[in-house]
Amino acid sequence: EAEGVEEEGVKEEEEEEVEDEDEGDDLVVSAMKERLNKMLGRLEGRMEQVEDSIGEKLHLLDKDLDGILSTEELKNVVQHVLKKYNTDEEAERIVRELDTDCDGRIS
Repeated sequence: EAEGVEEEGVKEEEEEEVEDEDEGDDLVVSAMKERLNKMLGRLEGRMEQVEDSIGEKLHLLDKDLDGILSTEELKNVVQHVLKKYNTDEEAERIVRELDTDCDGRIS
């Protein structure tokens, strides 16, 4: 009978240890989630800044100010703005590669 009581005590201690480990794991998981959420928040903020910056730069290239960079506008950039001079054919080839859906716009 004494062994049975002793075994029950050991089982209860083991169960408490497992519960303590689970609570510790939950705290670690919680802390990691919080840290990841903060990192994601910072990344989202940075991405918005980059998108704004790109939008401002595209505005300079969008000659007709329609909010879309056409293949003709991009061809002009490739031929005249880049440091390396490109022929008309080279500029058209570059633009064709960038216009992946062949709709005449860079999107």
